[in-house]
Amino acid sequence: MPTLSLSMIVKNEEATIERVLACAKTFCDEMIVVDTGSTDRTVELAEQMGAKVFHFEWIDDFSAARNYSLAQCTMDWVIWLDADDVVTPECQQRFKELKENVLNDSINAVWIPYHYWYDAHGNCTFINRRERMFRRSVGFRWFHPVHEVVYIAGETLSPPDLWIEHRYLPGKLSSERNMRILEKAMQQDEHRNNERMVYITAKEMRHQCRHEQAVELFKRFLELNPCPIRWQKYDAYLSMGFSCKALSRRDEAKQHFKEALQTDSRRAEAFNELAFLHYESSEWDFAIPLFEAATRCKVPTTEDLVLVEHYNWLPREYLSRCYSELGNYTKAIEIALSAIPEHPDKSNIISLIGWYLGQIAMQYGVPNPKS
Repeated sequence: MPTLSLSMIVKNEEATIERVLACAKTFCDEMIVVDTGSTDRTVELAEQMGAKVFHFEWIDDFSAARNYSLAQCTMDWVIWLDADDVVTPECQQRFKELKENVLNDSINAVWIPYHYWYDAHGNCTFINRRERMFRRSVGFRWFHPVHEVVYIAGETLSPPDLWIEHRYLPGKLSSERNMRILEKAMQQDEHRNNERMVYITAKEMRHQCRHEQAVELFKRFLELNPCPIRWQKYDAYLSMGFSCKALSRRDEAKQHFKEALQTDSRRAEAFNELAFLHYESSEWDFAIPLFEAATRCKVPTTEDLVLVEHYNWLPREYLSRCYSELGNYTKAIEIALSAIPEHPDKSNIISLIGWYLGQIAMQYGVPNPKS
């Protein structure tokens, strides 16, 4: 059976290091933790959990630290985790089964969904597939100083019903740090003219609400690579649409959302965003077919950067609101009911249904019991 090394880089992670190592030790044969300058009990706790701890001087380069960690691994395969990741018990078991029954010398890497963001009710709202495991003998390495990546070649695997949860702690989001590293790196030609660096810098610009710069960088990304991977091209157009909408450039936003749809019409996000532009202008007849199209989209399993709510409750709630604006409360109720199972705030959608019922009651001259 193939053996598996855990590869990690950490700094001041005493709050979560025991949790992630407890997960990993159930299916990993060794645990490599590289510390980049902790001043808390991270190193002590990692050693107590059975990890081999090494030290690396931080140089504002995540790929350099990860490659140092990778160099310490000795097993057949490597899996990377971050200190605030969680592997559920069922996924721990699936990793064991993956090692025992699936991995072989013809497979170079395994793609696994990364569940990133969660709403207040614990529902995952954002999924991004990542190159999570790779065969060590192939010699894969990490690239780029931030939002680092392993460029995978050869046969890969995407096992079903397996995921990693990224559970941020309050105060751990690090967009400002990432932006500082990116701005420093982008002063160098090798990064300034690298399509991925341009793309991830554009993403960070948008997250920091620097929308003008984000739009220009996304355009530059598409100039550098006119034929990128489909999900990346789709996300570039979608992101430009978000930024133009934030800048109140609605016509440009509409054009970019349409370009996203032309890139991949199987995805729901652009359908919904186009629909919202019509919804906000009270153009119900234009919004309805777009929201309806979104309800027919399935959550992608082979594409990246998926906004999960766009595939379940979100288009259904707003589709029901559109029908209510047209006075079709029966249809509005029918659609709103379908939104309840996955809605993060069930009391809100149920209250909305109650309001629809009140409108129907008034249409038939029945007194509203709440009045």
